[in-house]
Order: sequence, then structure tokens, then C-alpha cells
Amino acid sequence: MTAPTPTGPVLVGIVDGQRPEVLRTAARVAADAGAALLLVSVSADPYLVGEYVDPMTGGIPLGFVGAAADRGEGPSLPPGLRKTVEHELDGSTVQWSLRAARGEPALALAEVAEEVDARMIVVGTRDAGVLASIAEFLSGSVAAHLAHRQHRPVLVVPRADRDPSRPAPWDLPE
Repeated sequence: MTAPTPTGPVLVGIVDGQRPEVLRTAARVAADAGAALLLVSVSADPYLVGEYVDPMTGGIPLGFVGAAADRGEGPSLPPGLRKTVEHELDGSTVQWSLRAARGEPALALAEVAEEVDARMIVVGTRDAGVLASIAEFLSGSVAAHLAHRQHRPVLVVPRADRDPSRPAPWDLPE
């Protein structure tokens, strides 16, 4: 027996300073599907309380405890994020809403997607550079975690400015 087709919004994970093509692509997909767009910003609290180790993708944090959670505060949006979204979606006909979540990004996005019966999850790739590569090595790829740990389609929007002549981070020197 197959699961019913999701009927909710297209969910896009957003971060402050994210490349605009991620949001624009998600808006186009939502408009083409006749769906709303739900933008989710996840703030990861700083204290890891557990980890699940998967031999294929490495470790994934299971939960966080942080100062905001200790004070009973809910997740909040980064300052200026709403204004950035309004600017990027200016002229778009898609209905959109913005939501804050807290926790490990892949788990938080999957949880919200389940809650709203999202049609798909859209994420971008990390920016190039040494710090981004180290961060991805230590915490893993949000896209890879989503693809391996939940049942909805995941659309990964690549960098528009990637130089195809340069090797990808995982390419080994010959």
C-alpha cells in the first residue's frame, strides 16, 4: 500500500545570508505545483545531548539544550530575515509564510514537513570555502541527512556560480 500524496506546502529551509536562487527555485516549484511556500529558519542550540551514528552518513545530533530553551523561549527568526524574504519574493504570486524552528536542521525540517504534510523539502548546498567544508565534515550535509531519514522528496539547489572545471570537495586527487 502506498502512502497518500502530500497536499501541504513546499517547505524550504532558509538561513540568513543564503543564496537567493534557493528561495527563488522553491517559489517556482511551489507556484508550478499550485502550492503555498513555507520558509523554515532553524536555529541550532549549542549543546548536543545525543548522537545517532549512521555508517553511511556519519553522526547526526539527536537534540540540543541551550540557553534559550532553558529560559522557556521559543525559536526566533534572525533579524532582517523577513525583509530579505519579502525582497526576494517581490512580484511572486505564491502564498508564503515564514516559521522559526529549533534543533538539528535536518531533523527540525523533517519534523515541520511531517507536521504540515509538505509536498517536498527544498534546501541549498553549503557555500564553498574552508570553514563551510569543515562545518559539513563535522556535522554532515543537511540534504544528505534529509534524503536518508524521511520519506518526502528533497530538492537540493546547487550553487549557480560553481566553476565546473574545479573539483568538487569529495573528488580525490589523481
